[in-house]
Amino acid sequence: MQSECALRRLLYRACATAERLAAKASRMRQTTAVHMRVVQQTLAVIDRRCATPPARLRAVLGPAIGACCYRLNQRAVGPFQERFSTWEQFFTPHRPERWTMDLLTANALQLCAAGVPATHIAMASLCTACHNQDLYSHRAEGQEAGRGMAVAALRVL
Repeated sequence: MQSECALRRLLYRACATAERLAAKASRMRQTTAVHMRVVQQTLAVIDRRCATPPARLRAVLGPAIGACCYRLNQRAVGPFQERFSTWEQFFTPHRPERWTMDLLTANALQLCAAGVPATHIAMASLCTACHNQDLYSHRAEGQEAGRGMAVAALRVL
């Protein structure tokens, strides 16, 4: 068994790597982060560096812009059609050459595909654009929108 000091160093390195991936995702548009599979990349780092397989993880998603407000054109949807056989589970036709996207479902499906049990995933299904008086929404407010944050934690059992 590793010493507590060694475990702390391992946790620090894993968190630093996961933080770099998360920072990369935050600089991207949300859709880009999804189609680049940042979720799977992050889970692989946590598994490799912390010996914590996805089946032992818990995830909380959202709030995020909802399918009610997130409309995309064919150019934005194309990469998903190419990379995800399940793309129709999180895109709904809106009108010709236009879809709405459910970001929470897209990320939940990626978590499940990577091995996180569906029962370990909770979603705060609030649309940030519909509730922009309480939440930040780049789509609803533009560049003046505030920014949210994420918290990640690992417990040593």
